[in-house]
Amino acid sequence: MLDFTSIEQDLSGKVGDRIVNHRNEFYQMFIRRYAELLPLTIGYEGTTTKKVSIDPIQIEEILRNGYQVALGQTTKGVTMLLGTIKSTNNQIAPYYYNVLNEKDIEFFIPKELQLKHYTNITPFQDGNFIILRNKPLTYMSDFMVVRYYANELAEIVTSRYSLVMQSKILTFVRDDVGSEDASEIVNKLYNGIPYVKSSKQFDPEESILQWNGIDAISKLAELKREYQNKIAELNAMLGLNTLGVDKESGVSDAEAQSNKSFKKANENIYLTARNEPLALYNKKFGTNIHAEYRDQQVKELSSIERINLIEGLTNGGGNGENDVTTL
Repeated sequence: MLDFTSIEQDLSGKVGDRIVNHRNEFYQMFIRRYAELLPLTIGYEGTTTKKVSIDPIQIEEILRNGYQVALGQTTKGVTMLLGTIKSTNNQIAPYYYNVLNEKDIEFFIPKELQLKHYTNITPFQDGNFIILRNKPLTYMSDFMVVRYYANELAEIVTSRYSLVMQSKILTFVRDDVGSEDASEIVNKLYNGIPYVKSSKQFDPEESILQWNGIDAISKLAELKREYQNKIAELNAMLGLNTLGVDKESGVSDAEAQSNKSFKKANENIYLTARNEPLALYNKKFGTNIHAEYRDQQVKELSSIERINLIEGLTNGGGNGENDVTTL
């Protein structure tokens, strides 16, 4: 349920604590948003036929969390998500070295849909199910990458938050320790009283200092640009579209595609682990299941429009979660 509680009015907490809390909240929020986003970045074609009954989002949720998926035949002759592989050792490579059977599957489907015997399909072995992985080789999880960039982004966001708070400090009133003059003057000025009584020791020219907070605000644009650069690096690592150059305006289509080879290499890590076993399965059972990044399924959009669509998910643009389902 949404919480519409108004912003907290009590500002008596230490400023340092508020900044630390702000950083921690952003870190948790960012990681959880990517946990929501990642299962929606890759879609599957050929899953809406009578021979196939699978939920692509369910498969991606399992894969992104480090499990291997068993996809195969049932007693009804329909392709379904059978369950997960009990062994989570994803560093065994490649997938076709594994010779597995029904004892290696943690089944999701009911007993009446399970065949009596299962064997995984490989280039060297016939069978009736395949193993899908998030990556052919896994030496680091996706969330290790996300956490790394979440740490860097949290520091940038903390700096921005700190600068905004600093910009509110416009006037310093100095006085001797224990003197009530400074407190009284601040209260009266804040309440709009046109005159203030003070002792002879209080000199306004020496004790009231003005500070220009504009310098702090001017740094926000640089921090915003660095924030976007880090988002772009993270998305490229995950095979998502992002701008290949750092420019404020006038990005051409060629410039937008300048990091295409790096992005494509990362993209292939995920698609290879899905499409190679799916190709073997399609050949055996006459299905046509294959994985694609969802933004590539939107053929009518230009490359820059697709990039804006992806970046809208992570930069807070568009309609938030509704943008994900549009991909």
